[in-house]
Amino acid sequence: MLSGPYSTSAAAARTAVLTSEGVSKPAAYINFTKRSVNVEKLAAFLPISEEMLEDEPAISAYVNTRLRMFVVQAEEARILARLAVGIGTAGYAEIGGNNLLDSVMAGITSVRLEGGLEPDGLIVNPIDYAKMAVAKASTGGGYFGGGPFSAFSASPWGLRTVSTAAATQGSPIVGAFRDGAQIWRKGGLTVEASNSHQDYFVRNLVAIRAEERFALAIYRPLAFQKLFLTS
Repeated sequence: MLSGPYSTSAAAARTAVLTSEGVSKPAAYINFTKRSVNVEKLAAFLPISEEMLEDEPAISAYVNTRLRMFVVQAEEARILARLAVGIGTAGYAEIGGNNLLDSVMAGITSVRLEGGLEPDGLIVNPIDYAKMAVAKASTGGGYFGGGPFSAFSASPWGLRTVSTAAATQGSPIVGAFRDGAQIWRKGGLTVEASNSHQDYFVRNLVAIRAEERFALAIYRPLAFQKLFLTS
């Protein structure tokens, strides 16, 4: 179990004031609640024959890489599921219009005002990402993102953007990922093999296992805003 402070509002970070030389400094206070975060385990298991490992030298590296990928994908989905619980919902009207890019700006504004932190990331479903990539000023106008023969800006409004199928379509997440949350890891991602599982020894089978243990601590829920798009 891991414990830590969870400041809930922007006001928690606004306690420093201007002081004169030689005078006592004001005390700073943080409104926080102590909570426990479970260390979770993600794992993938794959049986393979000893003969295949011996006859195909490349298969071991291939399996190890694939198992690692499965665990990393599961971690991504788990982090998004945890972020979706308890974070804020952008309470500001879409700024300057009703398209995806304007909605993201609404989320940025909400994180700044309600969370008190500077947003630095955007998580978006590939379909929503594609809509932003082909967005135009008008039906016959130019693309906001540069067009099909130019590299689309991967950082709308300056946010580092991650496009992943693990994100819910129509609900991008804007957040201050660097300061608003933290991932704690116990030992990192490991891959191990053994023939001691059940009757694997007499059957010449090897069990290959990839796993990791981690915990996601969200220090300021309002520093993450889930958007509900109208178009």
